[in-house]
Amino acid sequence: MSAGRRSAAASALGSFPESAVLAALQRRAAVEKNRKLSIVGAGDCPAEALVQVFDTRGGVSTWRVSTEEDVERVIAAQAFMRGTIGDFAYCLIDEEILRKDGIKLKNTPAKTMDKGVNDLHVDIVDLTAQQIIRLAHPINTEFDPLVMTRSEILAAAAKFLREKKFDRDFLFIGGNKGRSEEEITTAKNLLVNLWKKADIDLDNTQN
Repeated sequence: MSAGRRSAAASALGSFPESAVLAALQRRAAVEKNRKLSIVGAGDCPAEALVQVFDTRGGVSTWRVSTEEDVERVIAAQAFMRGTIGDFAYCLIDEEILRKDGIKLKNTPAKTMDKGVNDLHVDIVDLTAQQIIRLAHPINTEFDPLVMTRSEILAAAAKFLREKKFDRDFLFIGGNKGRSEEEITTAKNLLVNLWKKADIDLDNTQN
């Protein structure tokens, strides 16, 4: 993690908490825009801010992290589940803040190429309307949006592949408990494009 992102995390949280919840931000630009909007009422927030906490599955997908390496492994592992890799915007929230507000966290193990972080995935579930607003408000006003850049993601991925923390074969395992043919094709195209552009040295990251 770069020094800039470390200092940003420190200013947002005071210090890295014992357990933080990493939430991906859908649109970093939207955070900056929302901070310039007037708050509708005490404890309220602009409707546009809610895009940061809504998820298509009825919960908010987050990750429980306690070290900088956790953050890097979670983000890099997620990045390789996509068709392209770009900058990844996120924020860190002290888990204790959520628990004090009665927000429920449900352990929901993920499936990524990093078995070491899959169990860190948690969903924020059963949010009431007031809790959604209270969650969206600090995300858009108090916590600095942090960013792991594309180059940092690729450097971290190469490191974790070399250290055998990432299992590249996972991306190509199909079957009932594996990935779909579409997902496997997407993964192959992603790695081919990264190799062609020399964005990552795959020859030195073989399992």
